[in-house]
Amino acid sequence: MYVIAQLAGGMAALLVATRLVADLPTGGAVGSMTILVAELVGMALFTFGIAAVVHGKVHESMSGMMVGGSLLLGIIVAVQLGSGGILNPAVALALGAFNLHYVLGSVLGAIVGMQCYKRCVA
Repeated sequence: MYVIAQLAGGMAALLVATRLVADLPTGGAVGSMTILVAELVGMALFTFGIAAVVHGKVHESMSGMMVGGSLLLGIIVAVQLGSGGILNPAVALALGAFNLHYVLGSVLGAIVGMQCYKRCVA
Protein backbone atom coordinates (compact mmCIF):
# COMPACT_ATOMS: atom_id res chain seq x y z
CA MET A 1 0.00 0.00 0.00
CA TYR A 2 2.90 2.35 0.79
CA VAL A 3 4.38 1.95 -2.69
CA ILE A 4 1.01 2.63 -4.31
CA ALA A 5 0.58 5.77 -2.18
CA GLN A 6 4.09 6.95 -3.13
CA LEU A 7 3.46 6.46 -6.85
CA ALA A 8 0.00 8.07 -6.66
CA GLY A 9 1.57 11.08 -4.93
CA GLY A 10 4.27 11.27 -7.58
CA MET A 11 1.71 11.17 -10.40
CA ALA A 12 -0.41 13.83 -8.68
CA ALA A 13 2.64 16.06 -8.24
CA LEU A 14 3.56 15.68 -11.92
CA LEU A 15 0.02 16.51 -13.03
CA VAL A 16 -0.19 19.58 -10.81
CA ALA A 17 3.27 20.79 -11.82
CA THR A 18 2.60 20.41 -15.54
CA ARG A 19 -0.68 22.35 -15.16
CA LEU A 20 0.97 25.19 -13.24
CA VAL A 21 4.17 25.49 -15.28
CA ALA A 22 3.67 25.57 -19.03
CA ASP A 23 7.22 24.67 -20.06
CA LEU A 24 8.13 22.39 -17.18
CA PRO A 25 11.42 20.65 -17.94
CA THR A 26 11.25 16.95 -17.19
CA GLY A 27 13.94 14.35 -16.93
CA GLY A 28 12.45 12.29 -19.73
CA ALA A 29 12.28 8.51 -19.70
CA VAL A 30 15.67 7.76 -21.20
CA GLY A 31 17.16 4.80 -19.38
CA SER A 32 20.66 3.46 -19.25
CA MET A 33 22.89 1.27 -17.16
CA THR A 34 24.62 4.45 -15.97
CA ILE A 35 21.41 5.55 -14.25
CA LEU A 36 20.85 2.11 -12.76
CA VAL A 37 24.38 1.89 -11.33
CA ALA A 38 24.38 5.49 -10.08
CA GLU A 39 21.02 5.08 -8.32
CA LEU A 40 22.09 1.71 -6.91
CA VAL A 41 25.28 3.12 -5.39
CA GLY A 42 23.52 6.24 -4.08
CA MET A 43 20.71 4.24 -2.47
CA ALA A 44 23.20 1.75 -1.00
CA LEU A 45 25.00 4.62 0.77
CA PHE A 46 21.70 6.03 2.01
CA THR A 47 20.40 2.73 3.36
CA PHE A 48 23.76 1.93 4.97
CA GLY A 49 23.32 5.08 7.06
CA ILE A 50 19.74 4.15 7.88
CA ALA A 51 20.85 0.69 8.98
CA ALA A 52 23.40 2.24 11.37
CA VAL A 53 20.62 4.23 13.01
CA VAL A 54 18.18 1.32 13.15
CA HIS A 55 20.78 -0.97 14.72
CA GLY A 56 21.70 1.60 17.38
CA LYS A 57 25.26 2.29 16.20
CA VAL A 58 24.56 6.03 16.16
CA HIS A 59 23.78 8.05 19.27
CA GLU A 60 20.08 8.90 19.37
CA SER A 61 20.74 12.64 19.29
CA MET A 62 22.68 12.23 16.01
CA SER A 63 20.26 9.88 14.24
CA GLY A 64 18.71 12.67 12.15
CA MET A 65 22.13 13.90 11.10
CA MET A 66 23.15 10.39 10.12
CA VAL A 67 20.06 9.76 8.01
CA GLY A 68 20.17 13.23 6.42
CA GLY A 69 23.91 13.02 5.85
CA SER A 70 23.70 9.60 4.24
CA LEU A 71 20.86 10.85 2.01
CA LEU A 72 22.96 13.84 0.98
CA LEU A 73 25.99 11.62 0.34
CA GLY A 74 23.85 9.20 -1.70
CA ILE A 75 22.44 12.02 -3.83
CA ILE A 76 25.85 13.59 -4.43
CA VAL A 77 27.43 10.28 -5.43
CA ALA A 78 24.49 9.32 -7.67
CA VAL A 79 24.65 12.67 -9.47
CA GLN A 80 28.41 12.39 -9.92
CA LEU A 81 27.96 8.91 -11.37
CA GLY A 82 25.46 10.14 -13.95
CA SER A 83 21.89 9.99 -12.68
CA GLY A 84 19.55 12.64 -11.37
CA GLY A 85 20.31 11.61 -7.80
CA ILE A 86 16.65 10.88 -7.21
CA LEU A 87 16.90 7.71 -5.06
CA ASN A 88 13.10 7.33 -5.00
CA PRO A 89 11.00 6.05 -7.92
CA ALA A 90 8.00 8.14 -6.81
CA VAL A 91 10.10 11.30 -7.01
CA ALA A 92 11.35 10.22 -10.44
CA LEU A 93 7.73 9.89 -11.52
CA ALA A 94 6.91 13.36 -10.17
CA LEU A 95 9.86 14.80 -12.10
CA GLY A 96 8.88 13.05 -15.32
CA ALA A 97 12.01 10.89 -15.25
CA PHE A 98 10.37 7.60 -14.31
CA ASN A 99 11.77 4.45 -15.90
CA LEU A 100 12.81 0.94 -14.96
CA HIS A 101 16.40 1.97 -14.23
CA TYR A 102 15.33 4.35 -11.46
CA VAL A 103 13.10 1.66 -9.92
CA LEU A 104 15.64 -1.17 -10.10
CA GLY A 105 18.50 1.06 -8.97
CA SER A 106 16.60 2.13 -5.86
CA VAL A 107 15.35 -1.33 -4.94
CA LEU A 108 18.63 -3.13 -5.60
CA GLY A 109 20.59 -0.34 -3.92
CA ALA A 110 18.50 -0.66 -0.75
CA ILE A 111 19.16 -4.40 -0.69
CA VAL A 112 22.88 -3.92 -1.30
CA GLY A 113 23.17 -1.21 1.36
CA MET A 114 21.43 -3.29 4.02
CA GLN A 115 23.39 -6.41 3.15
CA CYS A 116 26.70 -4.51 3.22
CA TYR A 117 25.83 -3.18 6.65
CA LYS A 118 24.81 -6.64 7.87
CA ARG A 119 28.03 -8.24 6.63
CA CYS A 120 30.46 -5.44 7.50
CA VAL A 121 29.15 -3.94 10.75
CA ALA A 122 26.36 -5.84 12.45
